[in-house]
Parts: sequence; structure tokens; C-alpha cells
Amino acid sequence: MDKEYPVYQLFVSSPGDVLAEQKLAENVVTEFNRTWSRFFAIHLEALRCETNLYPHLASDLQAGVNETIRDEFDLYVGLMWKRFGTPTPRAGSGTAEEYERAVARHRAQPESVQVAFYFRNITDADRLDAADEIGRIEAFRNKIGLSGTLWWPYRDPRDFEALFRIHLAYHVQRWLRARPSLLQKIGAEQAPQPRPEVEETESVEIGEVLHSMTAVITRLGEGLNEHQTTLTQSTDPDEVQGALDGSIQVLREYATGLDRTLPQFAQAFAAAFRGPGRAAIQGLGASADRGKDEKIALTVIIIYLQTMRVQLDEIVGHVLILANVLLKSTEALREMRAAPEPQGAAADALRASSMLLVEMVKADARLNQVSAMLEEIRGEDVSN
Repeated sequence: MDKEYPVYQLFVSSPGDVLAEQKLAENVVTEFNRTWSRFFAIHLEALRCETNLYPHLASDLQAGVNETIRDEFDLYVGLMWKRFGTPTPRAGSGTAEEYERAVARHRAQPESVQVAFYFRNITDADRLDAADEIGRIEAFRNKIGLSGTLWWPYRDPRDFEALFRIHLAYHVQRWLRARPSLLQKIGAEQAPQPRPEVEETESVEIGEVLHSMTAVITRLGEGLNEHQTTLTQSTDPDEVQGALDGSIQVLREYATGLDRTLPQFAQAFAAAFRGPGRAAIQGLGASADRGKDEKIALTVIIIYLQTMRVQLDEIVGHVLILANVLLKSTEALREMRAAPEPQGAAADALRASSMLLVEMVKADARLNQVSAMLEEIRGEDVSN
């Protein structure tokens, strides 16, 4: 580094069967530092057990990891494929303990750390090879999904690399937005960019709406998880009735929350495109001979659109998980011959989920259209 930039640390945590993904994550960090470190006035550092541990004495192996990889990193990146890992005195595996420690930090102080988890797709051959381990992984994945972690699937190491490159840019931007003094410093050091005030204001607006929608979805997952066991296993009529009442409440809150936020999303999404659109016209159309600053502006706009897609995809992934939970809950209510009220609440929640998925598909199509146009402009600029 030519200058002493603030350091953004990410901890890549996993069992030993995804070392290829760990190394690719480290490569993405190196790539970011080479291409964006000066522009964003920040330096990224990847922490891994394989590269950051050293021999020393601790109460147990995982405690030694915890002492070395201290709870000071800014982003936790969890990875799993077909090994869950070795149990520790405090958790089902070292990776699970590292995840739980990061989540506890986030819940105590949300801006202190962000959490991202990736699961490699399981094939039939994988199941034959490690059925017990995969069962533990799937139980863990369902648990963290229902507790609010928007995990992400991927096909293979290269697919993970492509996803992580985009997701990391989003996490860094989110970290910077929480630190206005650093943003001011970046603005003072960089060349002027087209209409930054419009882009910043409107991107925050769409971000706030997406955050509200995510909160609505997360509350539903937590609420259903809390009551589902009682509904399916309890023989106490009072407990079952209490669980029914609680389920009705969270289902109605979910449907009402989406009915409120979906119109806000449509409006904010349209507004979010006006800023980049004007910036592209002003910054890229003003001169046939586009210089370095305009190229940077175009690249930033493309990343802006990519990170918006990441947010949409996160919501879609979580809704698909919850849709399965909703269907199971509705089926359980029917088997119990529950009153029409809880069945109606579940139906309303499914209706709201369907409307949300339709809006996400429409938004994704619009993102694809605009991103393709900007990529074409950038391609012409490079060829010239």
C-alpha cells in the first residue's frame, strides 16, 4: 500500500473439503486490492486458519483458533460442502462455532460484523459418500436460514468465485456507508463523478426498502420456527392453541408487511434507475472521447447494478425457503383440521410471497436489460 488505508478484514471459515473455495476467496481479495484499493481508500485482508494460525497452547483446538482469529474481523464468510467438521466443546463443529460467535457479535452490535454463508450443491454421489455429514449440514443450513442468515448456494468453486466477487463489493460498500467520514475522504480524493448526490440518495432509498423486506421475511421465519414444533408434537390443548394464535399473528404480520413494502419497492426501484441513467448519459454521452474518470464512473454504475441484483437474489432465495415452510405449515394445519382462520392466514402469506417473487422477477429482468446495455457501452469503450 502506498498509503495507510483502513483495513477491512474478512474471516473465511470452513471445514477442510472446500480449500479450493478458500483460496479463490483469497484471490478475489487480492484482485480487489489491486483494482479498487486506491479508489475506495481501503485495504482488504483475508484471514484463514490455514495461513494465520501458529503453534501455541490453548484449552482446546478451537479455542486456539478463536484466540488467533480474534473477534475483530468485519465480515464472516462461511463455506460448507459435504463435511460438517469436528465437534468442539461448545458447538457441533469448529465452523459452526465460528459462525455462532460472529452472529452473536452481529446481534449485539450489528455494524461490528456482517455474516455470509455459502453451501455447495450436493449431488447424489455426494450423498452416498457422506450421508451422515450431509444430514448434519442440511440441518445446520435450515437452522441458520430460519434464524435470519440469507445463505447462498453455488455449483462449484468457480461459481463461488464469481458470486463472491460481486457479494464482496456489496459488503465493502455497506461497510463504507456505515462510516461517513471514510466516504467523505474518498469523495475528496477522487475525481468528480456525474451527479453523485442523486445516485447516493436514491441507492440508500432502495437499500432501505430491501432491508425492510428482509426484516419482514426474517421475522416470519423466526416466528414459524418458534411455533412449528409445538403445533406438530404437543398434546397439550392450551399449548397447541397458543402456538396457533402465535402462528396466525406472524403470518398476518408477514402478509401485511409485504403488502406495505411491495409498493414502496416498486417506487424505489424505479427511482434507483433514474440516478444511474442520468449519470450514464451525462458522464458517458458528453464526449466521444471518454477519459479515465468516465470509465471509472461507468464501472461504478455497473457494480451498483450488480449489487442491487445481489440484494434481490438474497430476498428471492430466502422467500423460496420460507415458501416451503409455509406450505408445510398449511398442510399441518389442514391435517389438524384447524379452524379457517389460521388456514386463511397461511394462504394470505403464500399469496404475498407469490406477489413478491413476481416483483423480483420483473426487477431482475430490468436489471439484466440495463446491465447489458452498460456492458455493451463499456465494451465499445475498451475496443476504442
